[in-house]
Amino acid sequence: MKSAILFLIFFSHAIWAASVDELKELLHTPEQLSGHFDQEKYLAAVDTSLKSSGTFAYIAEQEISWHTLAPIENTLTLTPNQIITAQNGQQVSVLDSQNNPVVQVFSDLFFGVMTADWDLLQTYFHIEAHTSQEQWQAQLTPSDVNIAQAITHVSLSGGAFLEQVVLQEVNGNSTTIQFSELLAEGSQ
Repeated sequence: MKSAILFLIFFSHAIWAASVDELKELLHTPEQLSGHFDQEKYLAAVDTSLKSSGTFAYIAEQEISWHTLAPIENTLTLTPNQIITAQNGQQVSVLDSQNNPVVQVFSDLFFGVMTADWDLLQTYFHIEAHTSQEQWQAQLTPSDVNIAQAITHVSLSGGAFLEQVVLQEVNGNSTTIQFSELLAEGSQ
């Protein structure tokens, strides 16, 4: 009896290796998603963390809006071909992928992470995934040489939707983003 209870306890919390296809089944990718984010950027060189928070919204394959409310209001709008920055309602900069190829890679990565586009992410990363009941976790290790010069790995986790991103940089810096108050419309 004791061994049966231990068996049930162990397997009720077991973490199983999963394929990208299994992640696609577990994770919902809505056409539109909005919510709140809390972000912490750790700067290794000065051993300090910077915190920011705000709201985000995306429309799949069209636009991601990242509205930082604290400590400084700022809006970053990302489309598949542009990165637009605005402060106090005034456009500050526009970067276009035709003039700057890095914009395309950054856009691909940001859209890939935010919309759980595993096929796109596999273009740039090796993906190791695990599932446990209704939760999942994916470790992304760069397969692209250029990305590997800046990023050691990205960890993604969540349930029905992405809930946390942890990006570890080569220089020891890291960024952790927590998502909450998620509101979805439509589903892919």
